[in-house]
Amino acid sequence: MVSVAQLLDRASLYGQGQKVLSGHSISEECERELEKEEEEEEEVERETARVDPTLETDWAYETALYATSISMLQSAPLIPLPDMVRDMLQPKELAAPHIAWSRRVYCTKNFAYAVRLGVGPYNEYLRPVESFLLLPDGCVVLLSEREADALLELACELKLSGSKAIAQSPQMMMLCYAQAHHVSSANAQQHRVSGAGAQQHRVSGAGAQQHCVSGAGLSSPSLSLSFGHQSASLPRVSVDVLVSLGLLNGDTSYGEEQVALLRKFMIGKRDIAEELVGMRGKQSMLPRSDLDKVINDMQ
Repeated sequence: MVSVAQLLDRASLYGQGQKVLSGHSISEECERELEKEEEEEEEVERETARVDPTLETDWAYETALYATSISMLQSAPLIPLPDMVRDMLQPKELAAPHIAWSRRVYCTKNFAYAVRLGVGPYNEYLRPVESFLLLPDGCVVLLSEREADALLELACELKLSGSKAIAQSPQMMMLCYAQAHHVSSANAQQHRVSGAGAQQHRVSGAGAQQHCVSGAGLSSPSLSLSFGHQSASLPRVSVDVLVSLGLLNGDTSYGEEQVALLRKFMIGKRDIAEELVGMRGKQSMLPRSDLDKVINDMQ
């Protein structure tokens, strides 16, 4: 067993010829370098310039109650989504063909131009993607909040007046519920194909239509503007449309079908993904999200 005295003797022996300098000046230099690194790592806060809102222009809202295609909405100034991204957003890598924006998505001029900016880009002045019209031909029209309110008010007036509903009419939808409805519908379809619980998922045509417009739960995200019965042939929101709406809204969570489509044009495009979520202030939602896995080519 080694005694304390022996340990001290060995320490003296091994320490012979070694000099220990005062670390005061070195510590100060390390502290200064550490402070510099901390300053560089601080988040840069940018203040968005204050601008005036654009006065919205009314159009013949009643045409939207019975429109079955984009061509029937000539009174509403419409802009195809790919054109809006190309003309209003920066950098240019956000536009097609870098991102496969759906040609079936349109937006009203009121939705696109929320402020009087003059010279773009409009990245930080976009309206959130909330309400939109789903037409029977599968096209979608993004609406401003004021336009959505006007259409709902008009639809309620027609309902109270006893106007007869038509079989096919546009659907007023919200993006969040449309996304949830698409995922739940895909899951139900998968169960029917696999045969698991098929009887629970089979609903008669009339029952399914009634459930669609009941207004309860995530599986009923739409409202018929003419309050009529829903046509069985009315299409649901397609995958390419939902992906385009989600990217424009800076969303990072997507269903399986949407992820499969995103993989066709978003793998490796981190700068583009960060710009899309950044202009919506959703940077913190990107790490470990569905979109993050896509751009990193992870399963």
